[in-house]
Amino acid sequence: MKGHWGSLVFLVGVCCAATTNAQTDRDVPADLAGKWCYLNPTVNSLSGITTSCIILRTDGSYEISLDLALVPQANRFPGTQQTDYGTWWVQGDRLNYDSPAHGQGSFGLRRANHPTIENLPLIILDGVSFGSDSGHDPW
Repeated sequence: MKGHWGSLVFLVGVCCAATTNAQTDRDVPADLAGKWCYLNPTVNSLSGITTSCIILRTDGSYEISLDLALVPQANRFPGTQQTDYGTWWVQGDRLNYDSPAHGQGSFGLRRANHPTIENLPLIILDGVSFGSDSGHDPW
């Protein structure tokens, strides 16, 4: 899907396995599904959106590709040396993940609208902002 900033190229060519029976009770909110790209906090316009992105799918799978040079806090995320994939779900205010390569973990999750970039919804994971690149309406 083409978003506000054009098409983004991902390095991940492998998609995730289908959700297993043990995962069917996990909450995968449809409003979080989509492409979320790191927002450089020093740039106060749409040009601050980078190609370091997380794709959250409604089937509970995710792909992530973050560039350590662009995202100073990237070492908090699994597989950031190159890419990663796995499953995700939400419990309360935590976004949880299960990566075949890196195991399970979670991030504090907050939904917000950008304070100065009009109509830009954000998800904030442990203080790191990701802007929507998949046409989300503001929260």
